[in-house]
Formats: sequence, C-alpha cells, structure tokens
Amino acid sequence: MIRKHVFRDLRPYLCTYPDCADGDHIFESRHKWVKHELLWHESLHICPQGCQEPFKSPEKLEDHLVQTHSILRINVRPFMLASLQSAKSNLDEPRTVCPLCTFEEANVKKLQQHIARHQEELALFAIPLTADDLTPKKHIRCYSCDHHYQITMDEQEIRCPQCFSEFAEVLEPDPVAAHLSVSTDGSSVD
Repeated sequence: MIRKHVFRDLRPYLCTYPDCADGDHIFESRHKWVKHELLWHESLHICPQGCQEPFKSPEKLEDHLVQTHSILRINVRPFMLASLQSAKSNLDEPRTVCPLCTFEEANVKKLQQHIARHQEELALFAIPLTADDLTPKKHIRCYSCDHHYQITMDEQEIRCPQCFSEFAEVLEPDPVAAHLSVSTDGSSVD
C-alpha cells in the first residue's frame, strides 16, 4: 500500500516509445502508463471513416485522415477518439525487448512489470539521501538465525537485533563501500 503511495507521489512512469507525441507526459500510475502504451503504441488503429485501413500508430492514422479524407488537423481529435475506442491489440508484433536494458521477455505483462520496475528504481534516485545514508556501515550476518543487518563502523556491539545472538560475522567486502567511499562533505573520494 505504501509502495503505491510513494510511486504515485514520485510519478515515475514515462512512455518508453522514442517517437511518442506524449513522450514528456508523466503518468500518475502504472495502470495509466500501461494503458497509454497499449492504446497508442501496441494497437492497430482502424480508420473510422469507413475505409477500415489499419495503422500501427495514431500519428499514422492522423496523417491518413488529413491526406486521404481531407480532414483538417484541428478537426481530427473526434476521429482519433473514435479510433481509440475501436483499437485492437496488435499481438502479432508485441514488444519483447526492454528499451532500457535489452532484457528479452515474450510475456507482455511480465515485460511491462520489468520496464515499470526500471522506471520506479530510477525515480527513487530523486529522493534525497540523509546523512545517515552516507555513514559507512558494517554489513553483518548472524550465525544463529542468518539475519543480515548493518551497524555503523564505530559500533562495537554486533548483537543480532532479531534473535539477540552475539554469534555473527562482518561480511567482507562491504558491497557498497567497495565501490564508493564518501567524504564528510558528501562528495565521492577515490
């Protein structure tokens, strides 16, 4: 529940099709983003003027309405809305590759979830770090219950917060500190 609330506030969802006319539009939910991509990029749009010609994008349909049926661009919107209502899923050629990492997935729903997770992870970078986030930590694993936890570098007590056992090990190397050292002013140090 809180996860949905955080992402509704962050609004991480953008259209992932490069030539989208709404490419800079930020969708308020995963559902609205998926609906946009399915309707505008993964559907066949049938001409509502009777010729029944199919188009893979609303932009191509709009050009067709202007050029073939002599409809002025400023008057195209009602025809486009009619086309969207009758749009049919273009499952003959569904997207199978993530545009962000080239991961391949034939299942459309799983691919949408994969792409959404990318967008959510990227949006989380917008949340500012606190001083505590920058404090170097020891990564500990409890021998008794296998719980993993962190303590600050200056803490001597390694008692497990879950089972209170003192039998624990410091994991080396620290996966974060191995790649990034942070100075007191927050800048990266080599």
